[in-house]
Amino acid sequence: MGVDIGTSSVKIVEFSRKGDKLELTNYGEFVSEAERALYSSSVKLSPNDTARIIKTIIQEAHIISTDATMSIPVFSGFSTVISLPDMSDAELDRAVSYEAKKYIPLPLSEVQFEWTRLENSGNASVATDPIPAPRGKVQDFTAKSDRRDILIVAVTKELISKYQKIAKLSGLALSHLELDTFSLARSFAANEGSNLIIDIGSRNTILSIVKGDWPVFSRTVEVSGYELTKLLASSLGIDFSRAEERKKKKGIDAGADVILPLLDSIFLEGRRIIDEYSRKKNIKIKKAILVGGTARMPGIREHAAKTIGLEVVVGFPFSGIIYPKELDSTLHDLGPSFSIATGLALREFR
Repeated sequence: MGVDIGTSSVKIVEFSRKGDKLELTNYGEFVSEAERALYSSSVKLSPNDTARIIKTIIQEAHIISTDATMSIPVFSGFSTVISLPDMSDAELDRAVSYEAKKYIPLPLSEVQFEWTRLENSGNASVATDPIPAPRGKVQDFTAKSDRRDILIVAVTKELISKYQKIAKLSGLALSHLELDTFSLARSFAANEGSNLIIDIGSRNTILSIVKGDWPVFSRTVEVSGYELTKLLASSLGIDFSRAEERKKKKGIDAGADVILPLLDSIFLEGRRIIDEYSRKKNIKIKKAILVGGTARMPGIREHAAKTIGLEVVVGFPFSGIIYPKELDSTLHDLGPSFSIATGLALREFR
C-alpha cells in the first residue's frame, strides 16, 4: 500500500498483482477540518494522531496489506542534483559526502542521506533503518561525457523515527520512505520526455520538472487550494465551506478577480521554471500535468495552458490500473489528489 501523509489529509491506495497487470483493491482517505493542518512546515507531525487516522482508514476501507511505503512532504526533506567528475563508487561516496555538506543545511550526523548516479531506471528513497539503501541508477539525461549528475536525498533522523513510530502504531511494516515529488513522478512515468508537474495542495504548491520517473528540479510556492478558498470566502462575505463548494462547482468563475491572480502566480512561476531549466539543460518540456484536489476545479486547466503556453492535462494516476468500471467517474474525480499515494503503491511493483 501507499500511504500519503499530507498537510491536511491522509490517503491510502492498495494494489495487488493480477497476471501482468496491477489491480486497485482498495483506497481510502481522511480529510481534516478546513482550518486544521495535520502537518506543515510549522505544524509538527503527531505519530499518535496520524496512526489513529491510518488505522481508521484501513478498517473502513477493508485494506488487507500491511506492507507500506510512505511519503514525506518535500518541505520536510531535501534533494538536489550535483555534477561530479566520473569516478568509481568508492571515490564518489567520499566526494558526495564532502559535497553534501555544502547543500544540506544541517550537520550530516543529524540526517540520513543517500545518493545515486543518474544513469539507469531505479528507485530512490531514504533508508528506514541505519543500513544504507542500495544505490539505484536512473537515466542519464543531463550529464556530460566526463561528468555525472548525482542525486542527493536527505531527511532528518528525527523525522524518520517519527514515521517508524507511525508505522508501528498503525500495525504496518514500513518498507520505504521517499519525498512526495518522487512518488508524483512515478505516477506519471509513462509520459514521454520531460514534463512539469504542478501539485496544488491544500497548504502549498509543488512545481517539479520530471524526466521519466525522476524529479530533477522542484520548487515550492506558498499558494494553495486553502488560500484560494479563504480569499474567495473573504471577498464574497461567506463562510469557508460555502466558498469551497462554490469553488468546486464554478471554478475560476466563482470569483475570477480574486482567484486568477493567485493561480497566475503559480503558473507564471511554472513558466519561469520551464524557461530556466530548458535553457540550462537544453531540454524541451513537453507538457504540464495538474494534480492535487484543485486540479479538478472547472476552468483551471484551460487557464493554465493559456498562461504557461504548453499543453496542460489533469493527471490521472490510475491509468493502466485495473479497477471496477463503476468506479471510473469517481476515480477520475479523485485521481489528481491520489497521485502521491498511487506513486507510493507502484514503487513495490517497479
